[in-house]
Amino acid sequence: MLVSENGCDSTVFLFLEVLPVPTTHEEAVICDGIPFYYAGDTLTEAGEYEFVFTSENGCDSIVVLTLNVLPVVSTSLEAETCANEPYEYDGESIDQSGTYEFRFDGSNGCDSIVVLHLTVLPVAETTLPVSICTGESYEYNGETLSAGGSYEFVFTAENGCDSVVTVELTLLPLSVSEKEV
Repeated sequence: MLVSENGCDSTVFLFLEVLPVPTTHEEAVICDGIPFYYAGDTLTEAGEYEFVFTSENGCDSIVVLTLNVLPVVSTSLEAETCANEPYEYDGESIDQSGTYEFRFDGSNGCDSIVVLHLTVLPVAETTLPVSICTGESYEYNGETLSAGGSYEFVFTAENGCDSVVTVELTLLPLSVSEKEV
């Protein structure tokens, strides 16, 4: 109670208006590994975030952000090829052992990654020098060789790749000796 100038009671009426605090709900979707920037913050984890701003009426304004993080699909692929047979993947011809990464558009809008671990197996190559006398022959792998030159034989090695044996056949000249009679 308040006392007026003349000593009587005085009544004061206070009309208090409580302004509402506006709250806004927003949603955002990102791909895993891609940051989301909002109000000066860098967000990378899924969850609900609350941001407080000053609204037009001078009161707080609250934004509740629900952030969803979609997965990046990653697949690992092990492959082998022989040294003389490049490995074909996604239009690329690869002939060196190593790890290769391929990115595709995933069905969820995020990257789909295939990690290829390629092993290039060796091709065994052997040269077999053989000398025979002219007029003789040499047997190799079921074939009879009698003319000088290079002959290539291809087998399958234990690793599944080619094993190439090259027979280098040299003909030695016959020597003629004269005897006196």
